[in-house]
Amino acid sequence: NLSSQGLVACSVSVLLSYYF
Repeated sequence: NLSSQGLVACSVSVLLSYYF
């Protein structure tokens, strides 16, 4: 759903900030 996609996008950006 829309809210879960936003949550996934937020989690991905957090993971990317941890990796890079």
